[in-house]
Amino acid sequence: MTEEAGTGNEVRAFKIDVSWTGEGFKVTQLNTASYNSYIKCTETGKTLNDLAGKDVVKAENVCFVDKDHEGKNTASYTKPEPEKPKDSELRKLVATYNSNGPYNFGGTTATIQTGTPNGTVIWFKLLIKHPDPNADTVTITDTLPKGLKYMDFTGAEKWNWLDSYYVGTTKYDSDGKSKFVEQWACTSQPDTNVFKLESSTNGNGQQVLTFTLSGLKGRDLTNDDASIIYGVIVDDDYWKDISNDPSKEYPNEAKWGDFTKKATATVTRTNFETKKGVNYDQRNQTATYTVTINEQSKQLLPYEGGYLELEDILTVPKGLSATLDQNSIVVRKDGNDAVVTSDALKDCEIDPDNHTMKIKIKDGAKYVLTYTYKFVPDENLGAGQQRTVTNEVKMFGRIASNNETHFQNAGGSGTASNGVTDILTLVKSEKGKKTIIPLAV
Repeated sequence: MTEEAGTGNEVRAFKIDVSWTGEGFKVTQLNTASYNSYIKCTETGKTLNDLAGKDVVKAENVCFVDKDHEGKNTASYTKPEPEKPKDSELRKLVATYNSNGPYNFGGTTATIQTGTPNGTVIWFKLLIKHPDPNADTVTITDTLPKGLKYMDFTGAEKWNWLDSYYVGTTKYDSDGKSKFVEQWACTSQPDTNVFKLESSTNGNGQQVLTFTLSGLKGRDLTNDDASIIYGVIVDDDYWKDISNDPSKEYPNEAKWGDFTKKATATVTRTNFETKKGVNYDQRNQTATYTVTINEQSKQLLPYEGGYLELEDILTVPKGLSATLDQNSIVVRKDGNDAVVTSDALKDCEIDPDNHTMKIKIKDGAKYVLTYTYKFVPDENLGAGQQRTVTNEVKMFGRIASNNETHFQNAGGSGTASNGVTDILTLVKSEKGKKTIIPLAV
């Protein structure tokens, strides 16, 4: 191979001479190994890296044996534009929950189910994306709604997270504190050179948190985001009234310069201070239910002398009927043998057609309600067949507790109905008529 143009390793053309000896054959095709070429501006000596964005360079390559045997191809290269700096962005997220506590920051809304709303910690996350690389400080304000408060805590496990705030970098929006790329500070390890949290109160009585991040200049926040994770505590008189709606929204917003971002946590009460148990007697086909009300003797209403409104509902499937033994209805205070006095208990309203019982019990003390249902199988329900009876108690119209009883037919339909006629005659109520029973005198 001989160089036709250029010198050394930089040539613009080359020639290949092929020679052979021997007779009886001829060369009909010549294959060359692949080779690479690069482009260089002959006038300035600059390479493609020196081109401006969007500039296009075309190169033509020609190969020929003679004028009748020629091939060519053209390649082009477009210099990509340099990546533009990404716009700054503020995001605010709220943690979703499972049985183990905060799971991740799934979005701007989350529902938190809790037995005791007051004292529950709600976790928020602020993400500062692509701040000005020349700015050393970022200041964000977050206005909490009434009913939420921030206070420093350390070492007290609040839904598996021990500190009231964590600051550092995270790669993904949903990452919790355990997935910090780099942790800068937390409540138990503060660093005022990096992070400050200050609290004040606005004219509406709302707590305003001011977060200041410092030392950002020189940090690489191209792929990772500066993140602030912090927990606020539910402290709301609303939850001192058990008759209120069991769900309440807590919207709050954060501001950074011209950015305003909101997130909303919905707290839902799951504990209505009742427990239900059942003792099923398969031989007599009766179920005695026990409802424990306000076991901790709490003040569940925001005023003295109030009454808790409960409704007991029995759901009976096809193939089975049930009758309440009204003489079995007993309410005792603190679970002892003494029947409650008249000022603690109002009349009981029974609807036999719908198997419901409504009762009002005075707030502030523990009571135990017991009652018995008698089950009678339908004539067509075979021996050994099973039906599921559901019994639930509502507190101010919300399901407070429930229980399932699995009724099993003890024998043939004739046998099941024998021996219970006197009981049914004694306790059955008139169809379509509600009965008011004075439970205490």
